[in-house]
Amino acid sequence: LSEYARRMKAAHIRPALAVREGTIADTVEHARELTQLLNVPTAGVAIDTAALVMQDCEPAEAIAMLGAQLAHVTLHDTDGVRPSLPPGQGSLDFPAILRALDAAGYSGPLVVALDDIHLSPEERAHELAQGIAYLQPLLQRKAA
Repeated sequence: LSEYARRMKAAHIRPALAVREGTIADTVEHARELTQLLNVPTAGVAIDTAALVMQDCEPAEAIAMLGAQLAHVTLHDTDGVRPSLPPGQGSLDFPAILRALDAAGYSGPLVVALDDIHLSPEERAHELAQGIAYLQPLLQRKAA
């Protein structure tokens, strides 16, 4: 753990408990409580926007609840069936998510990933580029 913490610190990444179904941090509330119990000021919570929705949790509400405890955000979209779509290809309200991140003062990493191993590398690259293209104007509006 100490080596992990050293690497995280060197990379300027906060250590975080990921909200994942089937783990001790299976809900935003449990992850929040655990980080408080750890009493490590730099520890935070990592979320995946689509995974939250698949657990019937609204991402913007979770972000507001976590506030300064939010340490890492993966921006996946979902259509209610597939939990790993690039932003803009599902039903998530990314303008609301980005507003919530801004209101929470979040300045950590925003990760756009595609976990569909059935796609070729070229298809994944294309899908990811579309997701980033969808987010760029939203992020530019936020910065203005």
